[in-house]
Amino acid sequence: MPRSAFDQKRTSPLRVVVQAIRAGFLLYAVAVLLAIAWAWCIDVTNLDSNFEHLAPDLLLFFLSLPSSLTLPAATERWPELIGANRYGQLAWMTVCGALQVLTAAMLEAVVRRATHRWRAQHDKAASAPG
Repeated sequence: MPRSAFDQKRTSPLRVVVQAIRAGFLLYAVAVLLAIAWAWCIDVTNLDSNFEHLAPDLLLFFLSLPSSLTLPAATERWPELIGANRYGQLAWMTVCGALQVLTAAMLEAVVRRATHRWRAQHDKAASAPG
């Protein structure tokens, strides 16, 4: 027999929160990956043009906050690698964005596992006789 859409296990507040966290993580990951691709595409194609192309870089900067705030310190620490290179700052921002997506993925997995474990213990305790 098919389960109802309003089944208690499907619509519990904990499950809804976990699904919202997962959806938020996926939305954030897609946004950062698209910003990285857009920034690299625009910076490579418009390298020698007089056209201003800061929008993709600024979007990547804001999406990868707070780790992107390390850019000035990294430029001071490795000026020949980040400051003098044409793509050094963009490469640093790419690393910042990728690390934040990885961190968010790890946190989402921890939340999912913890709630799954809690739910299993809660269901086991609820179904125990007595």
